[in-house]
Amino acid sequence: MHHDFLDKYKNINSAWSEISPLIRLLISISFIITLSVVPLFNWYIIWIYCFILLFILFLSKLPELYFLKRTLIISVPAFVISLSASFFKENPADWLIFVFAKAYLSISIMVILVSTASFPSLISAMEKIKVPGIFILQIHPGFKFLL
Repeated sequence: MHHDFLDKYKNINSAWSEISPLIRLLISISFIITLSVVPLFNWYIIWIYCFILLFILFLSKLPELYFLKRTLIISVPAFVISLSASFFKENPADWLIFVFAKAYLSISIMVILVSTASFPSLISAMEKIKVPGIFILQIHPGFKFLL
């Protein structure tokens, strides 16, 4: 595997990459947290999140094909979990689509974040927001000095 497999577009010149990695991390985390509390079947808010994500994707200047391939590959487990959870609900199709949409949007914002920021800058940003060292150690075992 090549060394820039995850952050292939970290040096892309875009408005999104001009923002500090710490701010980008906080935007991504707040995007996911606020998305996770959206009430069931509130499609209006999901569409707003879609437009926000498309705006961030536009700002990041990531190639669309790269973005789609990456998000679709990563979202397969989310689809399987959504599918299995939908069997136990009243409206299985609605449930499946809604839960998968929330998962896909969360995965998408993280793909944009990881693709446009270098790994050390993300680790540094996590240290600044006081992420426990054990979590950072799980991401990269070479950071044993954090414990």
